Amino acid sequence: MKKTILMTGTFDSKGKEFDYLYRELLRRGVSVIAMDVGVFAPVSSFPVAVTAGEVAKAGGASLEELRREADRGHAMRVMCSGARHYAVKLQKEGAIQGIIGMGGGGGTSIAATAMQGLPLGFPKVCITTLASGDTREYVGTRDIVLFPSIVDICGINRFSAMVMSRAAGAVCGMVEKEPLPDQKEKPIICISMFGNSTPCVEKCAALLEKRDDYLYDREMFCMDIIETAQPRGEAGASGEVRPVQGMTGLFLFAILWMAQGRKFDGNGNG
Repeated sequence: MKKTILMTGTFDSKGKEFDYLYRELLRRGVSVIAMDVGVFAPVSSFPVAVTAGEVAKAGGASLEELRREADRGHAMRVMCSGARHYAVKLQKEGAIQGIIGMGGGGGTSIAATAMQGLPLGFPKVCITTLASGDTREYVGTRDIVLFPSIVDICGINRFSAMVMSRAAGAVCGMVEKEPLPDQKEKPIICISMFGNSTPCVEKCAALLEKRDDYLYDREMFCMDIIETAQPRGEAGASGEVRPVQGMTGLFLFAILWMAQGRKFDGNGNG
């Protein structure tokens, strides 16, 4: 079955660049759904399936209103919300199997916001001028691949063409095959972990793996406590998540610390 990629970006300011990316995607045998998140008229030559007007409406405003106000910050918020709405909708309907975006500061923000609404494991690639430095704002808690543009996204040259072609190949490769299913897949226990608590968490893992009652045959993974900003109750791509955190985590920490023969001196030191 032919796979479909959602290509999203500002087709008003990056029309020529998206024309090239569109051709590179088609060259690899996939179908493309194009979603325009630019405020002004597109200058691209490919068919646009989700128009900027539809994106703006989903974000709570009209395109005419955004043009009239000429407020970049407000327009960004509206298009971010609308792009996320459509990306999630298309993914849930099974209409797309991957997503690719491209842009500078504004285009990256909109594309990344849309991608952050998609589940872990769903292919997400963004060609961006912002792929170095602190990228937490764009990646969040999702597996978004930021593809460095190397040069500014302004026209097609030997460098930008190479990067766009490779990025197209990356997302097409990701959708080509699904990961092999784990025949022994189990529900998941999640334990927060941060720096100097690593030995304790490793001890917890060893003890939990030995349990033969309620925790029998459970899978376990550890997360850095800084990266647990995921909303409560939200699971990963599949499986059951049982967080061990807060007071439960502290309780396990204290019990295991003392079980190793450590004593606290009253000042938080052991």
